[in-house]
Amino acid sequence: MRRFYLFFVVTLAFYLIVFRTLFEVNAFSLLDTEPSYLYYRQYLFSIPTPFSYFYNFLNSIWWNSPEKIFTVLPFILGTVLFYVMSSYFNLIEWKKWILSFLFMLNPGTALILYVGDAPSILMSYAFGPLVFLLGYRLAKNINLKNFLILSLVFIVTNWIYFESFILDFIFLLPILFFASNKIKFLLASLASSALSFLSLVNYEVLVYEIVVSSLNITSAHYIPLYVKEIYYISFYLGIFSIYLFIKKYKIPSAIVSVSLILLLSWLVVFVKIPNIPLINAIFLIFQSFQQKFILFISGLVVISFAFLKSWKYIFFILFLMSLANMPCINLYTQEHVTAYAILTFNANNYAVCEEFFKLQKFIYEHPGFYYIGINKTFLLECNLYSIYKYENLIPNLLPVSFSIFGVNAKQLAYEGIKYYLVVSNETPNYSNFKLVFSCGKFHLYENECFKSIAFSANGEPLNVTVTPCKVIVIGNSTFAKVLVPYYGLWKGAKDCNGYLGIPMNNGYGEAINEAYYINQYLIIVDFIVLIIISGLLAKLCWSKLRSVIWLKRM
Repeated sequence: MRRFYLFFVVTLAFYLIVFRTLFEVNAFSLLDTEPSYLYYRQYLFSIPTPFSYFYNFLNSIWWNSPEKIFTVLPFILGTVLFYVMSSYFNLIEWKKWILSFLFMLNPGTALILYVGDAPSILMSYAFGPLVFLLGYRLAKNINLKNFLILSLVFIVTNWIYFESFILDFIFLLPILFFASNKIKFLLASLASSALSFLSLVNYEVLVYEIVVSSLNITSAHYIPLYVKEIYYISFYLGIFSIYLFIKKYKIPSAIVSVSLILLLSWLVVFVKIPNIPLINAIFLIFQSFQQKFILFISGLVVISFAFLKSWKYIFFILFLMSLANMPCINLYTQEHVTAYAILTFNANNYAVCEEFFKLQKFIYEHPGFYYIGINKTFLLECNLYSIYKYENLIPNLLPVSFSIFGVNAKQLAYEGIKYYLVVSNETPNYSNFKLVFSCGKFHLYENECFKSIAFSANGEPLNVTVTPCKVIVIGNSTFAKVLVPYYGLWKGAKDCNGYLGIPMNNGYGEAINEAYYINQYLIIVDFIVLIIISGLLAKLCWSKLRSVIWLKRM
């Protein structure tokens, strides 16, 4: 136990030093890792999750703390959990230390960190050693207690990242090959994954209905870069597989074989398929953030090392893994990161300036659903991280193009743009625009031609009220185009070029957002599943504790 405490203290100190710059900045932005909103959006429905309530609670104590905590925590958690797993399998101490840090310090984790998914994908990955250990125990002794513990861990990981019920299942696949009762183990594993899905069923269902259906699977331009990586990883996995086959290592052979099968079958996800919602959802799990597939495969390879007695050739494999330089592809640009990128991470390079939050505060102090225009040329000239800073922190940001005559206020008004944001060291003047906010390089202009985000067929503005569950439009018209994004769960509206098209009767029309009400019912299921699993597990533990107390009294 003393060794564990020492390892935990060293791990904690090591990662706090590595990520020390996170605590030097007020807020930072790493693509999908975003600063928290100063104010929550009140007009359009966003899908809440049980984890989001905890996230908001942390923000109420220390603003922007969740982004910092859940960027560092996966590295600490993954390293420590690998140490716990390897201790269960009686690995000698120096090997525990090497493999535990290797599990979380590799090109795969560095890549996920730099595309901004440390709070989600990396957290799911960090639980991998624990999932494997609990799966191994379940395979050795298939009982209710082991099943409930595994299910509870699956629920926690899925609350953090909604695809974990599939991704963490990867860590259970190799165990199927050496489980004593393969059918029972497979059924128990699938049941745990299913319960994990049900614990976040509101988010899972609505994401598949709202988000997935709007995405197109177009990954053809990714193939050449990822195929190179697949060839490279196949090379060292092949060498490793031959070594394990010769040495007759049963468990590592199963793990590496699953890794190799997953890697080669991964090419299938690039095949163009029909737009079938459920099938598309499964494909998009591996097509979005494609690098996470290789990340989980790399994790399996490191886990296989824990079962090897001879390390004669392992360091050669470690060397090959460290050379892997996985590509990060975003907006048709290619970047490369290695494991060393984690050790040299500097949050100051991705800090969001204080003036920006003053701008955000001004926008939220002037409520109403409308769009804010920003020069498209500026976004294209910015680096990728700057784009995400603006698009994610400012609600309803809409890139617009200059014409040869400058900014057309009337045209922008028909696009629902009430404010126009200029990012410049100068303060320009525009016709029909009034400067209402200026701080540093941020200048916000109010469009004096703006009337509404709802228009009749002939372009006349209509009165509109937007709430998360309903949109009401009033005016002299039989049909209204409301510039609120459309998806299939809007009742009483149809798709009008991506926006709501609402029929009107006697000057009145409304559209009901059924997603809001579906969520209200399904989120109850989330907590019911957790309560049942936790209750059964607590009951089993209490029964065992009572038995121990009774035996002591005897």
